[in-house]
Amino acid sequence: MFFKVQVYRGRRGGEPKAFTWSDYRDFIRTVHLQLGTPVVWVWNNLNVHLQQELFDFAEEHKDWLVLFHLPPYAPEINPQEGIWSLLKQQPRGW
Repeated sequence: MFFKVQVYRGRRGGEPKAFTWSDYRDFIRTVHLQLGTPVVWVWNNLNVHLQQELFDFAEEHKDWLVLFHLPPYAPEINPQEGIWSLLKQQPRGW
C-alpha cells in the first residue's frame, strides 16, 4: 500500500485542506515510478477524483495507467473504508 499524508494546520499560508487533482496526479506518477510497472488505480467518487484533468492524465498515460471507479457507495468492495477508521483511532504524533 502506498499512501501520502497531508498535514492541515488551519490554512496557514494558504495551504489547501485537501489533495488537489495535481497532488493525485503527482502521487500516481510517483507510485508508477517506484513500482516500475503498469498501475491500476481504484477511485471512489470524491469530487476531485472526477475532475477532467485526471481523466486527461489517465488518457495520456493509458499505456501504464488504468482508472477504475467504484460505485457511489460500495464499502464491501472498497477496502480503504476499514483502514481509515483504524487510522483515526491512533493517537496523534505517530
